[in-house]
Amino acid sequence: MSTSLLVLMAGALVLAAPIGASAVSGLAGPRPAADCPADELARWQSIVTLGVLGVQIPIVLLVALARSRAQNESSDDPPMAVERAALLGVVACIVVWPIVGATVSIAAWARLTLFEEQTEALAHESLRVIADPAGGNWARTLALLAVLGAPIVEETLYRGIGQPLLRRIGLSPWGAIVVVSLAFALAHVTVAPLPAIAGLAVLGALFGWLRERTGGLLAPIVAHMLFNAGNILLAWS
Repeated sequence: MSTSLLVLMAGALVLAAPIGASAVSGLAGPRPAADCPADELARWQSIVTLGVLGVQIPIVLLVALARSRAQNESSDDPPMAVERAALLGVVACIVVWPIVGATVSIAAWARLTLFEEQTEALAHESLRVIADPAGGNWARTLALLAVLGAPIVEETLYRGIGQPLLRRIGLSPWGAIVVVSLAFALAHVTVAPLPAIAGLAVLGALFGWLRERTGGLLAPIVAHMLFNAGNILLAWS
């Protein structure tokens, strides 16, 4: 894809979030207070997430179509075979998971030591909502969206668009991976504490490496889905 098209697609995906949220605002209603019943908060988050994904997924499909056409016209090496890419995503996620956990633990220890601030065990806002048994079917809906929807959109934006775009402007493969990983982590700063942000930066580096290693998005999407699913299962246990 051309640089201008990459920029256009990135802008479209970013703008799709507030557009989708606004489109369902009448159905979702105002954001509930933090101390509201768990099912009410899960309902609100699920409806808003569905609205956002409803606008973003068509853009993701357009990106996938453009990528496919560009690969067919390119003389570069084709992406890794689907089966191998998916397996690599699974194995890489399992191997790096303890490193992500250790990074979060060290960052939480440093936060406690330096600032005397505790870090919640369930770091992500949505994960706390999903883990509450009182969330009912809406919490399970939110869990499904977190596993199946969010990884596809986020990997398309960060590894499918952002990483190639930075390579186009002269960054090395690892330079692009580091910058995109930091952007990916910082994008969660409003919904997760700083120790979790450190872990997400490490996780983002894994996704970026998978993108470079396989030449496609399947491996990072599979790893991202597995990571989200694993955290949800741990929260439910």
